[in-house]
Amino acid sequence: MNPGFSFSNETGDLNSQGDLSFCNLDNFQIEEANLTGLFLDEKLNSKHKFIDLEYFGNNICNPNYLSLESGEKEIPIWLDTKILKPGEILTLGKRDFIKGEILLSQVDLKDFEYKNTIFLKDRVSKK
Repeated sequence: MNPGFSFSNETGDLNSQGDLSFCNLDNFQIEEANLTGLFLDEKLNSKHKFIDLEYFGNNICNPNYLSLESGEKEIPIWLDTKILKPGEILTLGKRDFIKGEILLSQVDLKDFEYKNTIFLKDRVSKK
């Protein structure tokens, strides 16, 4: 079964997306997390959860082999452009409440809660 990505250790450029290396999970930090939801229209909507991951690596990379795990739930990260540049923020959440252009991995974080530890995982090396 094709996992949807290829393996490469090369660092590519924007014109050669197929040659991009995968992102090192050690080059991310949580920039912002909202696992409660948003207070909109006088009520809390717990469907509007998000996590922002800041990438501080030195090279352009492909984040599509990473995933987030919390409790028994693991969610794959998928970025359609497959391009993440140093200093960019990757948002995980739903598009329905997010305004503007962002780098979005559209996922449902409904089972993610502050009481559980969140892990960023490498699905290729199983770290």
